[in-house]
Amino acid sequence: MQENHLEQYGLKQKDTRDFLFEVSKQLENSGDKAQKTLARYLFHYTFGDSGGSMKIEDTLALLGTAVRDQEFLVRQQELIEKTPGVTYQTKLPEKAYEWGKQFLSQILREVRSIICNESKEYSKIRKEFANYPKAFGVAVSAAVLNVVGVGGPMALGISTLVLLALTHATKNAFCKMTDDEVLTAIEKKVENDRRREHQALKKAFGKAVK
Repeated sequence: MQENHLEQYGLKQKDTRDFLFEVSKQLENSGDKAQKTLARYLFHYTFGDSGGSMKIEDTLALLGTAVRDQEFLVRQQELIEKTPGVTYQTKLPEKAYEWGKQFLSQILREVRSIICNESKEYSKIRKEFANYPKAFGVAVSAAVLNVVGVGGPMALGISTLVLLALTHATKNAFCKMTDDEVLTAIEKKVENDRRREHQALKKAFGKAVK
């Protein structure tokens, strides 16, 4: 991840790298197959338009899969364990992006009550973890538990994806935006990413791409 790119989203490079690494290790060490798969995604996470592969659409698709279809993540891990040394490019479930958006809209109210209103609990966490991404992730884990009944490392992994999606779409300004504005910003970002990808393909392959 390039530092100047991360700064566009209000995230410091070192803080973000450290947090993603820590969450990945917790997921990896949990022994749960779905969490091990999520760990791999987070360990290699980069924002899509910085040259990496994780566009906001991918982030939300992974979020949706983690919330709605952990069996899919389990199957991925089992495939890797059966064929060590083989690299796979796996497409997430077809409805995963919509699942991710639905979950984000569900959890936004709780995120706002914790983060935007500076709850006593969040203020305490901010003092404990000066690292902003970690403070957000730990605090929002409680909201994840309330909404989907998932705790432990998986809740932290899901809350991390919420953080990445929100900062990617709103550049950390979501507290100043309504829910509709947040979701509209996400749709606009996805549309722009798709348009850029289409233009790149058209430039590379010409008339073969419609």
